[in-house]
Amino acid sequence: MKSLLKAIRSSEDLTCLFNFCENNGIEMSRKGYAITLENIQTGVINWGGYGSSFSIGPNLFNYLTLKYPDGDPPRGKTFAHVKMIFNGDLKNNDTEEVIQRIEKLGGLVVQNIDKKINLIVNGKDANKQLVKKAEKLNHVLILDEKRFIEILPAIRKKPIKRKVKPRKDLPNTVDKKVLNNLKKLFISRDNDLISQGLEMFRSLENADVSKYFLDEVQYATKADGRLIPNPIFSGTAPAQPYLNYALLGVIAYAPDDCEIANNLKNSVKFLDIETTISSPLAAFQNLESLDLSNSEGLEDLDGIASLKK
Repeated sequence: MKSLLKAIRSSEDLTCLFNFCENNGIEMSRKGYAITLENIQTGVINWGGYGSSFSIGPNLFNYLTLKYPDGDPPRGKTFAHVKMIFNGDLKNNDTEEVIQRIEKLGGLVVQNIDKKINLIVNGKDANKQLVKKAEKLNHVLILDEKRFIEILPAIRKKPIKRKVKPRKDLPNTVDKKVLNNLKKLFISRDNDLISQGLEMFRSLENADVSKYFLDEVQYATKADGRLIPNPIFSGTAPAQPYLNYALLGVIAYAPDDCEIANNLKNSVKFLDIETTISSPLAAFQNLESLDLSNSEGLEDLDGIASLKK
């Protein structure tokens, strides 16, 4: 259900979602502080002595946390706890195919409205009476097709097949033990260990080590811009956000004389990526547009304050 936060555009939208949470025992919070209706109306959260303002928009997906009475849904079930109605067929998408995607994501699509409905998507020839019934419940988010499709997770693309070139012999400046230790930390699927590895990597200030880890990494401008990792930073779907954090860190913290890292940092203007930590993105000075919508484990948006878009 947390995916619905991506569709929030106004305090009225957020109030509807908040009311549904209140009625169903779901706690909406920010860093352990429960959100209240007053917070939504004022746009300010009291942190025990001082207030912090927040903006309303898709950024709420990473800003707020939802705590469910029966525990968090399984990974990938981003539409769990969503019970919805398609009010008319979709104009630009196959309705049946979209329903199948929602059900795979843990959502439930029904035809009749009841008190457990929390989303209605208006399509062609939408029933106005149905919309009125939903508005009376005061906890149903009502979206048009465009806004709804925007919050659906992107369909995972098949990995690009690339010919793997045999790796050249390691330069004399590279200690194999250091490389092995760094590899273990980078692929650990633990943010603290990856951060430890990046600090170790950064302290080396060794362009040869940087080239070793970045060999064959590419930037593709298609599909909103994606980094194509080499085998070191490629893994399963659950592991990839951690590997992407490690890859971003290596690019960001490589020494100034590492040509591969410099080229990547300068080339990336648009980026669609899943990551567990965003702080290395501060080094990508030419970055204009960033999509972190599928970064489910990302809690803080560090490093992107200077982002142009």
